[in-house]
Amino acid sequence: MKFFFFIVAGKEHDKISLRYFDFKELERATKNFSQDCLLGSGAFGNVYKGTFDLEGTLAIKRAHSESFSSVEEFRNG
Repeated sequence: MKFFFFIVAGKEHDKISLRYFDFKELERATKNFSQDCLLGSGAFGNVYKGTFDLEGTLAIKRAHSESFSSVEEFRNG
């Protein structure tokens, strides 16, 4: 299973790059989606702090399995 994440860099957000992560990388970066890494929670899912060797610290949005209804909801949730 592959996931994608947009990385926004630069003061004016003038640089956007796309990087693929597999699930094992996300588990490692979030300490298996531990409560210690939980940044917030909403109706759609949870947001975790993930730490990567090259990318540094990123927010990882993980959907609740029962709440997924559309890609648009995931993007705006």
